Amino acid sequence: MSRFSIKRSAAVGSTRIALYKLGIDNQYQIEEFEKLILQEGTFGKDIGKIYSIINAACNLSTLPKTLYRVLNLPNMPHRIYEAKSAGLRYYLIKIEKTGKVIILAGKKSNQKTDLKYLARLAQEIHLYGFNQ
Repeated sequence: MSRFSIKRSAAVGSTRIALYKLGIDNQYQIEEFEKLILQEGTFGKDIGKIYSIINAACNLSTLPKTLYRVLNLPNMPHRIYEAKSAGLRYYLIKIEKTGKVIILAGKKSNQKTDLKYLARLAQEIHLYGFNQ
């Protein structure tokens, strides 16, 4: 069993809906993913684009589905959102009275595998909750 925690993301400024990132056993996948992407150099500029999209969503702006959408995955306990750029995908959930939490990030090329993991992860989060 994994222990889940969240911490406030510094990637966006002050928004109407707070933004957090998920920690699993005190490891923040989003941070590791971003380091890897910046080292590879291929999609480094997409990280800024994704955070710009998430910032707009957290400020309740209406965005086109080509940039930000609700995923329709069966039997999900939380509403799952996808923020996307040309090569990257960030997946978020909304926790009532807390904010939005980035729970997973991945490359478009790994999207099918990421969605399977995302479904399991969302179920585990629902079962075990967060430590804050």
